[in-house]
Amino acid sequence: MKGQYAELEKKLGRRFRNKALMEAALTHPSSGRCAGSSREGYERLEFLGDAALALVAAEHLFTTYPSMSEGEMTRLRSFLTSARMLKKVAQEISLQTHLSLGPRERSFSLLRTSILPDALEALLGAAYLDGGIKAVRKIFQHLVAPRLADLSLTDLPSNPKGELQEYLQKKGRPLPVYTVVSVEGPQHQPTYTVEVRLEGRMAGRGKAGTKREAEARAAADALNRLASRLPGEQSGGRGKG
Repeated sequence: MKGQYAELEKKLGRRFRNKALMEAALTHPSSGRCAGSSREGYERLEFLGDAALALVAAEHLFTTYPSMSEGEMTRLRSFLTSARMLKKVAQEISLQTHLSLGPRERSFSLLRTSILPDALEALLGAAYLDGGIKAVRKIFQHLVAPRLADLSLTDLPSNPKGELQEYLQKKGRPLPVYTVVSVEGPQHQPTYTVEVRLEGRMAGRGKAGTKREAEARAAADALNRLASRLPGEQSGGRGKG
């Protein structure tokens, strides 16, 4: 196993001490090699990697751009950690060639699924367990941070989640809570339905092929509902339960 991932480690800019962690991150549940706790382990690595990536991205923006506003940093962080960005990075390092997948997933175009960004997050989660936040930071600096050099805020796509959070903060209201209410379709091409709740009440709903995109659509729905109630906001910006 020692030399099995040497090429990928070179592209990541970091060597793993515990190769078993790397293997776990690259073994998709569909492969049949994940059962019980192993399957849960992959999903837990993905969860951990998502959180670690958000932290190092926020840290990088905070220290690199001292004059940047909170709203601008939120937009940039959302872009840097988006499924679109992670998929692009994963393709550039040929992550798909290192994944252990089930037969259906191997025959399906990975470019049309959430497998690549999810796998990259799992790999970042494994890096965190292997070397702490420094390990995740090193991979981020190697693969993601350089993309900021030629990037302007005007180039960024809309960020409804950031806009909703910024709006609520200005109003002194609690932050939104996103919940996956259903997952439909085959494992290689799931459809997520997400609800966003404001102060305990459903304020928006979104459906998409990735959790991130479904959350973004739910936030956009909530913003539209809030806008329809302005300027009075008689209902407190709450959606119908």
